[in-house]
Amino acid sequence: MGTWGTGILDNDNSGDFYDSFFEYYNEELKPSEIIEKLHDEYPDLNEESDSICDFWFTIALAMWETCTLDKKTLEKVTKYIEEEKDINIWTRLDADEKTIKERKRDLKKFLKTIQVPRKKPKSRKTKKKRPPIFKKGDLISFRLNNGNYGGALIIKENGLKDYWIASNTIVLTRINQSEKPTKNDFMNSNILIMNVGDYRDGVRVTMFGSDNYKFHKDDFFLIDNIEINRNFDKFLEKNSPGLTMDWRHLQIDINAQIEFEKNNRKPRKKLPFKSFINDSKWKFWNK
Repeated sequence: MGTWGTGILDNDNSGDFYDSFFEYYNEELKPSEIIEKLHDEYPDLNEESDSICDFWFTIALAMWETCTLDKKTLEKVTKYIEEEKDINIWTRLDADEKTIKERKRDLKKFLKTIQVPRKKPKSRKTKKKRPPIFKKGDLISFRLNNGNYGGALIIKENGLKDYWIASNTIVLTRINQSEKPTKNDFMNSNILIMNVGDYRDGVRVTMFGSDNYKFHKDDFFLIDNIEINRNFDKFLEKNSPGLTMDWRHLQIDINAQIEFEKNNRKPRKKLPFKSFINDSKWKFWNK
């Protein structure tokens, strides 16, 4: 964690928490919804985490600024400060005596501030709506749990005129290889047919919202773009995709299928990538 001072927002973690809070606040989410989303984004946060105090101090500050600070959050923060939970963390992380003294001073000042309700809430900022992240025909890759690379195909761009949020409709391939895949690897691959869980030898199709891509962008690689003349509307009518904001599901889904196939049968059908993108009359081919 990068730290440059003893103030509430004077470290990288607090800055990230604060920015994320107002990202959601500007989307008109309630504080309880924001906190839930942040817990999803930072699953390692718990009472034993070195960042737990930074998290709740930042949440309390943001809620105070938006005039939404509730009694429960204020009591939690007060307890952390009065019992010196945060100071103990700083001490364990080898902060010197002068720094500890300054941190105590800043925490005391912070607690005094948030105990008096703010008169006017910080206004929400109208956010520029993001377009779909990828283009139709984009080939993207990502790491799998086994260390190999997987691959997926973008089959549609969904703008705001079509849905409440811009997104991409994506299908997975069966690519599972040690080297980052090339365009040829995609062309010679098969679309992923899933039979894990509730899937019954079906294609996994999902829409991924643009707004949260920034949280996962380092996990994905744009390999190439291919021209696709096929209209996927009829395919999507039969395979209605759900919408998710969590781009990690691309990895989660294929990882689940890979693990399932270790001790269970593979899908009985396969769908060649070339057939899928080039011919609207494609069909499943029995193995």
